[in-house]
Amino acid sequence: MSCEYFYAKTLLFGEYAIIKGSEGLALPLKMYGGNLSYSINPSEINKELRLDDFADYLSGSGIVNKALDISRLKADIGRGLYFDSNIPSGHGV
Repeated sequence: MSCEYFYAKTLLFGEYAIIKGSEGLALPLKMYGGNLSYSINPSEINKELRLDDFADYLSGSGIVNKALDISRLKADIGRGLYFDSNIPSGHGV
């Protein structure tokens, strides 16, 4: 089972400005992207695709904790939720 597909983007300028809350210019890059999917066998998900570390990082952020239900996210991860992407390793976030 997979969810909506999200296209990658190329930032033309403003990488650090965006981090500081300002604006940048991005173009969609439809040849790369990813989506959230559920694995039939969660124990076989590659460690690099698992979202455990990401959920732990989010749980340490007070602002994010108020906006997201982290316990529900962790439950979904336990049921096999992972990020499926064709973005080359080492590129992007």
